[in-house]
Amino acid sequence: MKTDDYIFSRESVREWVTDKIAATFTPVDRRSGQLLSFSCMFDSLCIMDWLIAQNNPVKMYWSSRDAHLEIAAVGLADTVDPKRASCLDGALAGIEKNLVNGSVDIRYYGGICFDMTDSETAAWEGLGPYYFFVPKFELRQENDQSVFLFNVLAMPQDDVASITERFLESLDSLSFDSNTSPESLTDKSRLPSVLRRSDRPDQDRWQKQTREMIDLIQADRIKKIVQTRITSLELSETPDPLHLLNCVKSRSVNTYDFCFQIDTEQSFIGCSPERLYKKEGNSIWSEALAGTNVRVADHELNGQLQKELLESQKEIEEHEYVFENIKSELEKICSKVEVVDKREVLPLKHIQHLRSRFSGTLKKGIDNGDILRDLHPTAAVNGYPKKAALALICQYENFSRGWYAGPVGWIGRGRSEFAVAIRSAHITSQRIRLFAGAGIVSASYPGREWEETEMKMAPFLDLFEPSLKS
Repeated sequence: MKTDDYIFSRESVREWVTDKIAATFTPVDRRSGQLLSFSCMFDSLCIMDWLIAQNNPVKMYWSSRDAHLEIAAVGLADTVDPKRASCLDGALAGIEKNLVNGSVDIRYYGGICFDMTDSETAAWEGLGPYYFFVPKFELRQENDQSVFLFNVLAMPQDDVASITERFLESLDSLSFDSNTSPESLTDKSRLPSVLRRSDRPDQDRWQKQTREMIDLIQADRIKKIVQTRITSLELSETPDPLHLLNCVKSRSVNTYDFCFQIDTEQSFIGCSPERLYKKEGNSIWSEALAGTNVRVADHELNGQLQKELLESQKEIEEHEYVFENIKSELEKICSKVEVVDKREVLPLKHIQHLRSRFSGTLKKGIDNGDILRDLHPTAAVNGYPKKAALALICQYENFSRGWYAGPVGWIGRGRSEFAVAIRSAHITSQRIRLFAGAGIVSASYPGREWEETEMKMAPFLDLFEPSLKS
């Protein structure tokens, strides 16, 4: 029986996975259970269509920046959050242990808030300071091959019959029919209308705070600080987060695209250009992303803009703090660090950034907990030095960043990848909160920094009324 003889349908998935359970299940001897995964493969599918069609309050989408990996998931097989683990280190250690004991295909998806000391992060409800989960069902697409996975936490009392029964009961809740046309996925006319826009802080307050930060930098109190603002859009109805993500995604290039929907009332979406790290075995890759300029369609003019970006002392200074920060943190956890590219331009749809790329060989015993603890938050979203910048952010920002600028991604056995959750939005009922930040250094201009944050929000704001940008 060959997988490619099957069309992706409820019937083929039922037959293939049921056979896989019967052939590979072995009794579980761990009292706390064991995460098992049973899979089948199909030719390339449009997994976003499948995800949108599901009637499940828990949905997740992830695509890598190079578009080689795309994942859609629904339901919960296991969760790790503050209710299950009292601290982040304990949560990540528990994840590593579960992965070692579970099936090789098991992955945890989730994220971490920007500031673990921020008590207001609880306002982000179920997402909280950190939240990771193993979905019940996944579609992964990699190298033109789609894999359907059924993940389950098996207990000592389970056998083939009980696991099969749980699979079949859950399978009945899935939809394998999609009436979504490619055009409707990115049709912005289907988005709700905006009733009101508010900015926190407003432009006058933002520029006043920026001037105060520049004074602190020139007084040598700090080298760089990243100031963030929120634009809230009150809508006529609750938007579909996946539809909104698709609209933004269609207008983005070179981005990690993600959606974490934990219930029907709350989700976190984004299209981020920034990699925190990618890990395979003891190899790691990371980046410094800072320094910004506009990007235009005219090739000759854009070449001039790239040259200005590469030669701008202000943008180079902002970037250099991030470069030195990430390089020094990597040197703590790696036996070898190589600068793959010292400074290049990463083009996005409407803006472009200075980027440096690193590769390294991790020291023995270094795990995801060590990497996240050392790399996050980088000077690209926090400032430099790290502790002084974080203290000033707490002083100036009278709101919680929540998951904005935190790590989002996945952890598997021996492999993991995290993006920095910038260019993102938090959706709660009929409100969207957009986040954007700007790196403030001694040569910054308050008005220009505000314009930069508007450019960073443009992929979202452009979907709604043009007047909202003014």
